[in-house]
Amino acid sequence: MNATTTPPPAPASVPVTHPLLVELREQRKRLSARLLETVEEARHIKEHVNPAVLALYEQYFRHLEIALQRKTLESAELTRREELFRLKLERGEKLSAKMIEVVNTMVDREFARVRKRLREAFDMSGQEREREAKRRIRNAESEGEVARMYREVVKRLHPDVAHHIAAEQPPEAQQHGSDFDKFWHKAQEAYKTRNTSQLRTIYELLCLTEERQDFRDMESAEVYLRNEISRLARRLQSEEDKLRNVKTSEPYTLKDCIQQQQWRDEETKRLEQELAAKERDIERAKTFLQSINADSWQNTPASKDHEDGRLFNDDFLENTYFSNR
Repeated sequence: MNATTTPPPAPASVPVTHPLLVELREQRKRLSARLLETVEEARHIKEHVNPAVLALYEQYFRHLEIALQRKTLESAELTRREELFRLKLERGEKLSAKMIEVVNTMVDREFARVRKRLREAFDMSGQEREREAKRRIRNAESEGEVARMYREVVKRLHPDVAHHIAAEQPPEAQQHGSDFDKFWHKAQEAYKTRNTSQLRTIYELLCLTEERQDFRDMESAEVYLRNEISRLARRLQSEEDKLRNVKTSEPYTLKDCIQQQQWRDEETKRLEQELAAKERDIERAKTFLQSINADSWQNTPASKDHEDGRLFNDDFLENTYFSNR
């Protein structure tokens, strides 16, 4: 005869009205709200404010920046050749044709990576640049972590259930209902580009915000909430640091001054002075190389970067100037 198994009693739930738990839940909710606001402000700056500033900067200074980038690379390569030849002369070495070839080949190799980076920004098509970026990302990021977070985000944000989830949110969260569509597209983009940082932010905001309710006692509920508060506080600090960095860096710091004619005139003058300084460096190095008969080296692919301005595509400022200033 089979004995009927009596199911164990359901665990006693912790009263949600306990003053300590109410206060901890409020702390957790405030941190979550601040985290969302911080991430949203940084996103707005990166997607709207900075592109607008870059467009204005390009309008006023693109031709000077392109010229300066060209001269900077040319100056760096020639100065490096000059430095190495001077060092060999100081050591009393004879600059034979073979020695000159060896030095120039070495400098070409030193600058190969820089030239590749510039060609990636200037020469490559958008599709070629995207393939190269994906290759680097695949080598640098952990596929396992990205895939795990993406799966969890998809479960939370899939269009078939997103609106249903939004409707179940408490009244104070209803105003963020549109965030589901926005996060869905951002999650797709982050997964496609293997942007671990962006995906982790979405994951933490959406997948780690549901509060557990299955606590057996007051102590376990308190430990859980305090750990959540600690986790959110660390994440908030990290995102606030990132936002502070964005707001104290170019191009964001130029958003007001670029509207002023006086500042634009001063910036034009500064760029022209930098360009003139690079040209002086180039002429000095060329004069020295001519004096030792080492100026005829033409085996470098750097000359390819000196073709017409068509090599310098519309991604110049974003991909090269502000990220390497």
